[in-house]
Amino acid sequence: MCVKRERLCGPVAAKSAPGAFAAVHEAGPKRSEAFVHQPTLVRYRCAACQAPWHRYDRPMTLGIRHRRLPICSACSLAIFLASVAVPVAQPLNAGVATRPGEGQASTLVAPALGAHTLLGQEDQVAVSPAVTTPIATQSAGSSLLAFSAGYTSNSNGPTDNKGNNWTLLGSPVIYNGYNGAFDVKAYVSISAAGGAGHTLSIVKSGVANGELTLPFVEIRNADVLRDVARNYPTGSTTLTSPTVSTTGPATLIALWWGDGGGLQHSAVPDSGFSIIENFVNLPPMSAVQCVVAARQVTRAGSYHVSWTQTPDPGAPLWLFAFQSSDTVFRTDFEVAL
Repeated sequence: MCVKRERLCGPVAAKSAPGAFAAVHEAGPKRSEAFVHQPTLVRYRCAACQAPWHRYDRPMTLGIRHRRLPICSACSLAIFLASVAVPVAQPLNAGVATRPGEGQASTLVAPALGAHTLLGQEDQVAVSPAVTTPIATQSAGSSLLAFSAGYTSNSNGPTDNKGNNWTLLGSPVIYNGYNGAFDVKAYVSISAAGGAGHTLSIVKSGVANGELTLPFVEIRNADVLRDVARNYPTGSTTLTSPTVSTTGPATLIALWWGDGGGLQHSAVPDSGFSIIENFVNLPPMSAVQCVVAARQVTRAGSYHVSWTQTPDPGAPLWLFAFQSSDTVFRTDFEVAL
């Protein structure tokens, strides 16, 4: 590009070198350094908007007058404001490819505690089927956890009104001290369907009017049961679960199932767990006591929980770690001006 330039006191030749901005040289015979360092009023034409403008030019030598493309003050201000403008925030995945690739960073979608409830049926006056109160679960993307504790002869697993498949986790745990009459079983449904009015039920195949405790917990954005551990400690007022490990953000669910007689019980977890369901003050004909607690963790690690309990001699304990395998990728962008 050649930029027209002339001094008011005489013509000036404009030259440009290939691949560079115009370099304007003064024509005419060589003059003294004093003259060279005197300011000269020069007329320019803006390279951006083509408007004429003037400025005093003070070259330091008889060579190149300036090395930058002449742009008027209004265009210079506009270019500066554009360079410091803050872009409008967009959602993480707005206009972004979601496949893995070079120059991409990943953000893990963390699981979270969802809806939950607990049904505690009193012995000798209970009914079959045992049905939980309705809860509102996510339509998709959640995992569901349930337990059945009561008479061993009531061996049927749970069903829900959303058509999910339920899997028994391990073998039933038989309670100490009751001649094998009572047990507790864990069930899970991964990547389950959900929605409003979600209920869970168990048809009793043995003792229809027998006690049964049925917690029902949703873990949202969770399609992986990363780890699960159980034990049956006894003989202490503090009972500690085994350890579970996570590879990133996770929702931890812990359960205490006291095995003592009587109607009044207490169990309090530590390690940042919060109680979400608490069935320890039992009805007159008795029932199966249970406490459910949850904790949200944000990084990979190993976790356990200890329960301070009374007056139970022992308790089957479970600890679950639910995670999500969903990943959102952000792609780097280059802006060409």
